[in-house]
Amino acid sequence: MPTHSDSPWLGAAVIAQHLAVFIGAPGDAELHAHHAHQIVFPPRDGSELIVEGATRRGDAWIVPSGVSHRVRAGTGPATFIYAEPWVYTLERLPLIDGRAPRDADAWLQWLKTEWPANPLAPALTALVADVDRLLGEPLRVGELAKRQNISISQLERRLGASIGLPAKQIAIWRRLRFAMDRVLAGATLTAAAHDAGFSDAAHFSRSLRATFGVRADRSLIPLARRHQPPAAEASRESHAGVAGASDDVGDRKGSIS
Repeated sequence: MPTHSDSPWLGAAVIAQHLAVFIGAPGDAELHAHHAHQIVFPPRDGSELIVEGATRRGDAWIVPSGVSHRVRAGTGPATFIYAEPWVYTLERLPLIDGRAPRDADAWLQWLKTEWPANPLAPALTALVADVDRLLGEPLRVGELAKRQNISISQLERRLGASIGLPAKQIAIWRRLRFAMDRVLAGATLTAAAHDAGFSDAAHFSRSLRATFGVRADRSLIPLARRHQPPAAEASRESHAGVAGASDDVGDRKGSIS
């Protein structure tokens, strides 16, 4: 029997350092919660799109960081914006009017201009950079603390106060961001998973489903095709079944989960 996460997401997506934008026909998503604020603008044609757990503010649904929610697909196109809360606050979200951009890249540039980002402290910027540099390896919190010249307990306190997440959760979040961007750029799920430090494609897929309520092969692969020329699409078709292995396949090596 199909689950809510079986319906595909069709459209275009772009992922930046602290922002991501999707425009298109969303599929369903299971109940989930993630670290990013989520802002959803419904289809302009009035077709049905339901975001359970969100607060309706004007023409948009607002899902603050950490709030459980679920998407029930409409026919689209709708706009989904994801913003890391330690950089972007909902109180400073600009008003959206009829002049809003019409494609994902334009949305991203508009948001960067109109939504002031909170600058990260230099120590926090260095810490996130260290997490990103170590994505392809098993995370060792002690190594991160050593790079910052502080103890593990000091590191976790600093992260809790500034970001609200422990080091391992930040690493998973950044790994997901990196792996999703790799798939959109043309990598198979398997290659993206390994590059981001997941044990295998199934580990990546399970983490994506737990965080965003969607299956990688039914969300990222259709979106990636919009970014690729025909030759790349044909190559992807031949590998998608292997790379998008079932979420139930066990991990092959130890890593964070």
